[in-house]
Amino acid sequence: MEQKSTCPECRAKIPTTDKGRVKQLRVWVEKGKAWAQTHLANKYKFGAGVRRSYKEAIHYNEMAIKQGDPNAMCELADMYEHGEGVAKSSKKATELLTMAARRGHMTAQYNAGIHYENGVGVAQSYKKATDFYALAANQGFALAQFSLGTSYVHGQGVAQSNSKAREWWLKAALQEHEDAIENLKILDEQEGKTTPTLACCAACGRPTSTRRPLRSCPQCLVAQYCSRECQVKHWKDGHKRECKRLQTVQKKKKPAAGGGEK
Repeated sequence: MEQKSTCPECRAKIPTTDKGRVKQLRVWVEKGKAWAQTHLANKYKFGAGVRRSYKEAIHYNEMAIKQGDPNAMCELADMYEHGEGVAKSSKKATELLTMAARRGHMTAQYNAGIHYENGVGVAQSYKKATDFYALAANQGFALAQFSLGTSYVHGQGVAQSNSKAREWWLKAALQEHEDAIENLKILDEQEGKTTPTLACCAACGRPTSTRRPLRSCPQCLVAQYCSRECQVKHWKDGHKRECKRLQTVQKKKKPAAGGGEK
């Protein structure tokens, strides 16, 4: 709880009001800290603790950008995208997103990919789009993983590959990306897979995820469940009988897999 009320940047206690937070930020802005300049710009953009001013927001974002802050680049890109305090310009927005993406900003990498895929403010290029998607996907960004999987299934910017599509959709699905989950089901049906790519709870059908991993039945080790409640329900609904059959099957498999006893 103490960490939650502490600023991750300056380690000082976070004020309870927006005005107090702005006062705290100004101290670090005067010390030339880019992160503080970006946060103060955000306060001006939304009028939190200060009078709303796009002009001031742009000013402080530009200060942080001069120091190479990718967060400020993303914030200013958004303002150009929506014409907030500046003439609306998709071209300028894409330039700023690309700058942030090259500095490793995960969200910027994904958004730059979208811009290149759709030709927003830049010449359309599936190749560059997938390059940016891959950067974000490799950092674990579910939206980018889904988009990269889609690029592989359609062969846009990369060689067509259902296996690669499945690989990236599975990563996104494990983060509970709904479209990735549905696309895996469709791909499994199209390829006639009898065992689904994404394991699901035997009782409610809910797919596994990194936040909610499935647990196997301790006896048959085959049926998997998302919760104790589902396990009990499934046991009462008929798994009690099926479990014994599965245990017998598993016992028969073990000697065969080990080559039998010597």
